[in-house]
Amino acid sequence: MRPEVLSYTNLRDAAGRAGREGDMTRDHSARMRRLHAQAAAYAMHAQHGSGKTSRRGREAFLARFERQVDPDGVQSDAERARRAEAAKRAYFIRLSIKSAEARRARRTDGRE
Repeated sequence: MRPEVLSYTNLRDAAGRAGREGDMTRDHSARMRRLHAQAAAYAMHAQHGSGKTSRRGREAFLARFERQVDPDGVQSDAERARRAEAAKRAYFIRLSIKSAEARRARRTDGRE
C-alpha cells in the first residue's frame, strides 16, 4: 500500500472537510482544523526552505522602512537603502527598550 502524499493542497482540503457543519462537535472540529493546519505547515516547510516561504513578508516588512525614509521616492537607491537600514536599527532598538521595560515591570510586580 502506498502512503498518502503530504501536500499543502491535500491537507487544506481535508481541513475544510473536517470543519463542515454536522461532521464533529465544535471543539473537536477546532482541534482538528488546528492539527490539519499544523500538518499542512510542516508539509510546506518540508518542501520549501524558510527563506522562500517568508520572502514576501520579509520584503514587505523591509519596504516599510524605505517608505518611511523616502515616501516620495526622490532619493537615490543607495541613499534610500542607507537610511532604511538606520530606520530599521532604530525600530529594533526601540523594541529592545520596550522589552527590557516590560521585563523590569514584571520583576517589580513580583511576577518574574
